Amino acid sequence: MLRKGTLLIVIYVDDSIKYSGDSVNIAINADSTKLSISDNGIEIPEKSIPDIWSKFYRVPTITGSTSEDTV
Repeated sequence: MLRKGTLLIVIYVDDSIKYSGDSVNIAINADSTKLSISDNGIEIPEKSIPDIWSKFYRVPTITGSTSEDTV
């Protein structure tokens, strides 16, 4: 069983791979107080950022629908 912190990192990296398309480029940097994961995938629209902490929230796609896949 993965510890909660490790599981959270796995989820972030998995999402980075999933939403980066064919050309995946992921950078992971860490020091004693900060972990940063960045990718070249699609960005979250500015207006959706306040909602990302809501349980099961999905950012609408360009066509207006939401993603059906689950983590």
